[in-house]
Amino acid sequence: MVKTSTILSWLLLVMIVVLLLGTIGFRQIFGLSWIDSFHNTTMYASGLGPLFEARTKEAKLFSSIYALIGGLTFVAVAAGLIQRILDIELLNDDDETLL
Repeated sequence: MVKTSTILSWLLLVMIVVLLLGTIGFRQIFGLSWIDSFHNTTMYASGLGPLFEARTKEAKLFSSIYALIGGLTFVAVAAGLIQRILDIELLNDDDETLL
């Protein structure tokens, strides 16, 4: 079985990479400041939607693709964390019967 710390490290690394790529993309394509780019990235990744309007075809394409990738990554990382937390709880409660 893979260690929980290893899996959590990979999940964190994946989320950081996706946030970094989104921030750079919004900075380059939308022309936003670094903080606005990061803010827009986190809003897309968490599913809350855009803060700035995409006016060009490139911006619309990037934001559409990033919304899918960022949202799926956010869900996958959250599911991985929840699974690990539940696994730890179940291992600690091995003497109790489960319903």
